[in-house]
Amino acid sequence: MTLSRPSLVALTSLLLACSDPFTPPAGTLTGTFGGPNMELNFGSRIVQASRICSGAIFKGPVVPDANGDFVLPSTSMLGDFYSSIQLEIRGRLVGSQIMASVVITGPAGTSTEQRTLTRGIKGDFSGYACALSQP
Repeated sequence: MTLSRPSLVALTSLLLACSDPFTPPAGTLTGTFGGPNMELNFGSRIVQASRICSGAIFKGPVVPDANGDFVLPSTSMLGDFYSSIQLEIRGRLVGSQIMASVVITGPAGTSTEQRTLTRGIKGDFSGYACALSQP
C-alpha cells in the first residue's frame, strides 16, 4: 500500500482525533522537530516521523532518560516503500535540538544517517516531488 505524505498526515490527524483523552507522563517529549529531509512530530500518544516520500508512526509517549536519550523502536515505513523497510530512530535531546541516528533496514541491508532536528522547525522537503512518484 502506498501513502502520500498528505495522506499520512491526514491518517495521523484522524487517529489523534479519535483517541481517548490521555494525560502523558511528566517529561514527555512533545512538539515538532525538523531539519533537512526529516520531521518528527511528538504527541502524547504517537510520534509521526516524516521523511522524503515516506514516514512511520511510533507508539508514544516518549520520555527521554536523564541524559536526554530515547529510542523509537524499529517499525514498518509507510509511503513509497513496501512494509519490508523498517525505520528506527535513536535520539538525544540537547536543548532545543535532537541529535538523531536514523536506521533504515531493508532487503538490501541496513544504513544509518545522522540528523540534527530543531524544535519548532518543519522538515525541509524542498526540491522533492513525491506526488510524481505516486501511481
